[in-house]
Amino acid sequence: MKFTIDEATEKLTYAQVLELLQGDRKEKERGIEALGMMGGRRAISKLISVLEKEDYVTRLKAVDALSRLGKGAVPALIEALEKGLWYVRECAALALGKIGDLRALEPLSERLRDENVGVRQAAASALTKLFSSDKLAKVLQGMEPEGANRMAELASRLDPQLGERVKGALSGNRGPEADKVLKSFRKAVKKATPKDEERRD
Repeated sequence: MKFTIDEATEKLTYAQVLELLQGDRKEKERGIEALGMMGGRRAISKLISVLEKEDYVTRLKAVDALSRLGKGAVPALIEALEKGLWYVRECAALALGKIGDLRALEPLSERLRDENVGVRQAAASALTKLFSSDKLAKVLQGMEPEGANRMAELASRLDPQLGERVKGALSGNRGPEADKVLKSFRKAVKKATPKDEERRD
């Protein structure tokens, strides 16, 4: 490489990062870390491509980098969650769970019926984190008992532990966005539930 190992990662140029991503695992991980510091659409796009092309350990490094980028990475991660290969969908779900943005609520709920078990598990884990987050708790605070019970019931149909998490998230004084979140979640559950289950209701 043209730069020394002690050169500050945050000072690397984009061209240097691309060079690192062509190196060995250690160099790739440093390049991924630098992308997580850089941010922006170019860095997000390159990190998504890492999810598509690299081994499992390296993909997890990209998940951490994407989660550090926060809400700016959410649209690209949702797209990857919906359209990517199974291991890309799995990593996208993990990253969305770490970020905790409520825009991921519906797409993650739909992945609970993914054909791949790893994706389903990652989506369930991400939703559990989302429902235990302070952000969602504030949105759902004080939802009327009937609405709260219905939301927990819907969650339980998809994942029993998720249902328990929802029950725990619903308390306090009613939040202004509660109905909006409940409507979105109902829509997601309807999409994620097989037709034969819907008919038994």
